[in-house]
Amino acid sequence: QRLKHRRKKDLAIAKKLLGKTEDITLLDVGCRTGTIVSLFDSMGVKAQGIDPAAQPVKLGIQAGRDLKVGYLESAGYEPNSFDIVTMYEVIEHLPSPNTMLSEIEKLLKPGGVLIIGTGNHHSWTARFKRAKWDFYSLRGRGGHLCFYSPSALAKIAEQFKLSLAVTHSYSFKIFEKHEAPLPIYKLTKLLTELFSFPAHLVNRGHQMECFLVKKTESRK
Repeated sequence: QRLKHRRKKDLAIAKKLLGKTEDITLLDVGCRTGTIVSLFDSMGVKAQGIDPAAQPVKLGIQAGRDLKVGYLESAGYEPNSFDIVTMYEVIEHLPSPNTMLSEIEKLLKPGGVLIIGTGNHHSWTARFKRAKWDFYSLRGRGGHLCFYSPSALAKIAEQFKLSLAVTHSYSFKIFEKHEAPLPIYKLTKLLTELFSFPAHLVNRGHQMECFLVKKTESRK
């Protein structure tokens, strides 16, 4: 339910940026079994997904989802064919986002929206936990390779005719359950609730969604 609530909020923000509420096409990059595709389908969006991992995609197709195995650069999608492209917890696994962003820019319609979900390198959680930050724990080959903040994504996006329009960040963490005795974990849980809202207000939440808009000719 929490995931559905967040994706519903993402769609509401994207619709506002698009200036349309109907006939929306969406591509989820790194879709795995297509859970996100299914959620957006249930919200009235014509959603598709792509992922290079054949087995999860096969399971999603068996569940009736519109998914494809492969990479964007060879997938055969028509240019300017999607209103929204989503990448949730994908970009941090890439050694460089340039190839992916270049392909996405081609696929987005003018004024289309790219939603990138990843950890916030400038979050209070990252500053507090330092080397123990969740996203650092998967650092290395095959795990998390790069780390982003809203300002970093804004600078990168400019190279691909994209502009950062909205950042939505959320949550603050002190300990995971395995990192502290249960009484201490429960006590600090109260502090996380206390700090989560102000972290959201100043874009210092542990995780973030950044909404990047493809520039039209008049906005170059």
